[in-house]
Amino acid sequence: MILKRGFVLLLLFLISAGSCFAGIFYSNIVVFAVEKDDLETVLSELDLTAYYTIQDYQGVVYEKIIDTQDTFYGIELSKTLSEKLGAVTVYTTNHDSDVLLIYIFKNGGLLFSYNSNPGYFTGEYIPPEISRIDTLLNEFISVDKEALIWILTSEEIFAEDIHWNLFELLRLPFYTIGLGYDYLNYIEDDEIAEIEKEYGIQFKKIEK
Repeated sequence: MILKRGFVLLLLFLISAGSCFAGIFYSNIVVFAVEKDDLETVLSELDLTAYYTIQDYQGVVYEKIIDTQDTFYGIELSKTLSEKLGAVTVYTTNHDSDVLLIYIFKNGGLLFSYNSNPGYFTGEYIPPEISRIDTLLNEFISVDKEALIWILTSEEIFAEDIHWNLFELLRLPFYTIGLGYDYLNYIEDDEIAEIEKEYGIQFKKIEK
């Protein structure tokens, strides 16, 4: 676990160092309990431009438009994937390391939503917005409610740290933290190969 986290933190450092921004930006969608052929069929039907990977029936989609911070599009895409695949999807977006948004759907219905910093764009201090936590816990029955609330209301400085803590609790794939379409499109092939080797995965790309 420590080695894995060290690798992720190194990856985040390299990504941010190659950018003109102080924080990092990324978005992706996790699809739980999905068959590889089903995921590939739906992604093709939706005519997306994206990277994707799947391991142990967990798919991750790094789609081009959601990485522009178009949260409305990202929410709708996650909902659509959930509905078409009859699956649970987790849409996550990190804005400048300051805001973490999460929307979780099941069969097209909203299970949970979270905004770590709802006052960010107005300069106000507003506590995190947490919606439908009990509905989420009915799906993730092994998750401790107090631990989840502690993570969602913690005073972590960086959004990716909140994401990391949620990853551990909800058992999300490691390679959701710090990775989005733009980063995978930006880094060199040998760096992608290093990530693939570290996690035992393979990224594939589809284009319109």
